[in-house]
Amino acid sequence: MGTKNNANIGFEKQIWDAACVLWGHIPAAEYNNYQSINLQSDEIDDLREDVKEQISYDYACTQFGEERVDSIVNLIMEVCLSAGSIFIGKHELPARQVKNVFQKINIEHLRYVFDSLEESSREKKIRNMKSYLLTALYNAPITIDTYYASEVNYDMCNGGEN
Repeated sequence: MGTKNNANIGFEKQIWDAACVLWGHIPAAEYNNYQSINLQSDEIDDLREDVKEQISYDYACTQFGEERVDSIVNLIMEVCLSAGSIFIGKHELPARQVKNVFQKINIEHLRYVFDSLEESSREKKIRNMKSYLLTALYNAPITIDTYYASEVNYDMCNGGEN
């Protein structure tokens, strides 16, 4: 029987326990590959405030609802606290690369992601919401301009009819 390594699990365990509550459960395979950056409680509070400012939290809550926005804040924080790699869709990417993209996310990206979520969920059931949101948020800064340009072109060609 192997011995359990209890080194450095206090704060990391608290974060994972919170993540488990937010996301239901974490597959063992994902947990084993996950590493967390150790921060003090006040540093986490500062990070949460920075994320809220980045996405215009108060206004976002009036537009999309506090519960939905809080879930995005928690997801962005999870990415910011990650080290090692993160799965975006089926691709394992360096956490630093994902963090760089997530630092660009603003309220317009949230609007785009929530609109895409609504549209996608009408077409099919989303089985892994966390994975969907991670992927949508990661792709939002890259695809938002093309998406809205396409929508405008479609509306202009079809007289605004869907």
